[in-house]
Amino acid sequence: MSVFTGARDRVRGVLVRPTAFTLIELLVVIAIIAILAAILFPVFAQAREKARAVSCLANMKNVGIAILQYNQDYDETYPIAYQAFNGSFSASRTRMSWPRIIQPYVRNTGIFRCPSEANTTGNVPGTGDTPETRYPVSYAYNYFFGGNFSPTGVVGSSLGKVRRPAQTVMMVDGSSQPQLGVAPERWPQKRGATAVTGLPDTANRSAWLLVHAGTQPLIGFADYGAPLARHNERVNVLWADGHLKSARIESFYHLPGQPEDPDRPAGYSEYWSPCLEPEFGCP
Repeated sequence: MSVFTGARDRVRGVLVRPTAFTLIELLVVIAIIAILAAILFPVFAQAREKARAVSCLANMKNVGIAILQYNQDYDETYPIAYQAFNGSFSASRTRMSWPRIIQPYVRNTGIFRCPSEANTTGNVPGTGDTPETRYPVSYAYNYFFGGNFSPTGVVGSSLGKVRRPAQTVMMVDGSSQPQLGVAPERWPQKRGATAVTGLPDTANRSAWLLVHAGTQPLIGFADYGAPLARHNERVNVLWADGHLKSARIESFYHLPGQPEDPDRPAGYSEYWSPCLEPEFGCP
């Protein structure tokens, strides 16, 4: 072996000597990763929710177009909120609810569901005759547009009766349960935990009709509710003229505990919101 070969082997031995991270170095790397995750994960979650909100708006746009097409075919009247069944004006017992009424104008029933809605959401009564034909509904139709024509209920409206279409709410992403003293973006989603008798697939359904926070006794029933701020503390709103926008609930909906609107007509619901009333609209 030459002198040069031995020298090369000694140098190689120095270069290939095994190395390892120290415990402190590993902890520093882990800490950096944790900090980056804490910063980036909420950003990713917000971006994902924003994308879902846009898809939700597209769904509501299609639903709004279907309602306006119904208007044109039925003398400018709005779809009834739900039809009575066997003399009962209960929304839970109906066999024909508003999504089914406008279903001939939509391409698929998937547009009635917000992408942020849980997969465990139950089916809405009146959307079909069997569990296989019924489906979940994420959007709450303004009950004061459709009504149910019961002796003690609300008479439906028409295009000519909507005083300010661009300032009157026709539908919202829903639904929530209004709570006194709680910020509206924190209101819990309202679900009918108990199934309608004979319709087990309706358990855990989302409320699908919009009413005032003080509309008694309806606001206490499973199928009626308030807007739901499910998209980064905002709610998607479909207005009567067909335009949509994301809004904060308090910008159009009277919160429980707030002073009553001085212009509230006699006999109207507590916590009355003019934005929900076809003959009024937002001031």
